[in-house]
Formats: sequence, structure tokens, C-alpha cells
Amino acid sequence: MNYTKRYVISIFILIALVCAAAAQEQGYRPLTGKFIKDTQRYGLGELTIINDNSQKDALIVITDLNQKPLMEVFIRSKETFKISGITDGKYNIYFRVGNSWDRDNSKFLEDEVRYKLDRPLEFETEETWDGTSYSIWMIALEEAVPDANQAMEKILVTEEDFPS
Repeated sequence: MNYTKRYVISIFILIALVCAAAAQEQGYRPLTGKFIKDTQRYGLGELTIINDNSQKDALIVITDLNQKPLMEVFIRSKETFKISGITDGKYNIYFRVGNSWDRDNSKFLEDEVRYKLDRPLEFETEETWDGTSYSIWMIALEEAVPDANQAMEKILVTEEDFPS
């Protein structure tokens, strides 16, 4: 085989490998429950997130009241995840919902919508005469209903106002 043919074959193989790697990266979706960012959790509070969107994945971002991200967790479409051990306090809950996850920039490349709940969720632990009670919240993304008795609204958020 002459030098030119080897060169052409080498270039072809290199292009094929680069294309294959790009295709794999484009289809990357973290598993449900993959923490992109986490913090130590010493509390008893629980937050269950139901991604009831049949076509879009979600990134849930939990911040303190100063919008400092404490936890970021990925939830695939039609899946549910429970975060336990949440320390007492008030937390803002933000969402990125979309397709084609960009892991380098922690956002979606297609159909992304950003929003937050209209008020913070409060987690409290109390000792009672019959034991310990603590906060348990549930959020359905399409319904944005953290608790059946206390409906909350979704507020659209710009990229600039989304915590990072």
C-alpha cells in the first residue's frame, strides 16, 4: 500500500471516530437521580419530583433564598426521584426542562424552558409527643403542585435570572 492510500485511510478513520464521538455526546442523558451538584444533607426533609412531561427531561435546581445553588439533579421524562435528608430551611426550586442535554454547560440545547415555583418551599422538623415530624413535599412538573392542599404556580425565568 502506498503512502497516499494510508494517509487517506487514516484521515477517513479519524473523521469516522470524531463523528461517532459527537453522535454519542449529542445523545447523552444522565440517569434520573444524577446529581450535577450536591451538598451535604443532614436533615429529615424529603422532596419527591415527578417529571410527568412525556417528552422532555428536567434539571431541578434547589437554591437558598439568595439564589445560591445547593443541589442540581437530573430527572428523565416520565420518571420520578426523591431527595431525602434535606436540612430545615426555606429553598427556592428552579427547573430547566428540554431536550439534548449539554453536560458542559448544564442546560438543554433544544426546546429549553426555565421556570421556578412562585414561593420557597419550607422544610421543618419538630419533636412531638409521639415522635418526630418533618416536611415531605411532592412536585409534579407539569402540574407544579407541591402539595395537594397548597397549589403553587410556575414563573418563567430568563437565562440571566436562572441560578448558576
